[in-house]
Formats: sequence, C-alpha cells, structure tokens
Amino acid sequence: SYATCVQNNIPMTFHNGFAPGSVTDKMNLWKPFVSGKDPNMLIYEDHPYPGWFQTPEPGRAQIQSSVCEYGSAGSTFGVPIVMGEMSAIQNTNSSSYATSYLQMQFATYGWSAGSIFWNFKANASQNPVLALSANLMQLYSYVDLVAAGTMPNPGKGGNVRNFYSGLPNPCGSFQTYGWSN
Repeated sequence: SYATCVQNNIPMTFHNGFAPGSVTDKMNLWKPFVSGKDPNMLIYEDHPYPGWFQTPEPGRAQIQSSVCEYGSAGSTFGVPIVMGEMSAIQNTNSSSYATSYLQMQFATYGWSAGSIFWNFKANASQNPVLALSANLMQLYSYVDLVAAGTMPNPGKGGNVRNFYSGLPNPCGSFQTYGWSN
C-alpha cells in the first residue's frame, strides 16, 4: 500500500488499529513501519478519547496527562500525526471543563497534522441502545457546542496557528514539527 501511494504521490494515512496500551506503546508498535520511509508520504492517525472509553473512568488529572502524552510522544514519532476523531466527551459532568478540555486538545493536537472534531451534529435519542444521554451526546456535537459557547473558535478569516498558540494549554506551548526527505 505504501509503495503504491508513493508511486502515485499520495500520502498514506494509517491508523494504529486501536492497539492496547499507552500512547507511546501504540506509536512504538508502528515505529518499525515508519522507519526509513519518507515522512512526507505517511500520516499516522489516532482517535484519542482520554476522557472516555477508559476503565476506571479518568478524572481531570488523568485526562490532562493523557492529552499531554500525545504531545510529547508525537514529537519523537517521525511522521505527521492527525487526531482523526476527537470530541469534548468526558465524564466530569462540567460544561466549564468541556471548554478547557477542548482548548487543551486543540492546542496539543494542533502541533502535527491537526485534528478532526467528531462530529458535526449528534442527535439525542431516548433509546439508550442508540445513543448516550442527551447531555453526553452534546459533547460529540460541534453544532451544540458552538450554540452553548463551549467550542473554541478562531472566527472567520482567523489565523489557525495563532489561534492554537493562544489557547491555554497545561501541556506546554504550541509546537510545530517539520518533516523532510
């Protein structure tokens, strides 16, 4: 797959396959694959949900530690990383923390290939098999978070790099990693 992408000048995006372990463990599984390859032709993808899908449920300190781990681990990985799915979902039941959590994620995940918020609009359902509770579904919904004033926004025509670097981030300052042949 990689050779075909390179031959056609298309960067190959690959996902870690939801490997178990820490962020560093998952990246270490893929280091042999990326080693010696053109970093301009590879994009590693992950779907970090440090405030959700964890057992036991993490508190704010554990969530922050996990987000920051992505920032530090990514600096040594060697290829661009895109957070292909991220959201405000977390178990703290605090709308003010949702804003801080989003800011921290945007500022930390913006250092590499960026991030993609999941998803544009999430509908609530009374059927627990189909959806989480309405207040949790809103944390997946860009539209609902913007309406609530929770979603950080650079504004129309705003410089995204300046926006990211201006967000409060307990993980440290915004960094840009570069890749070359």
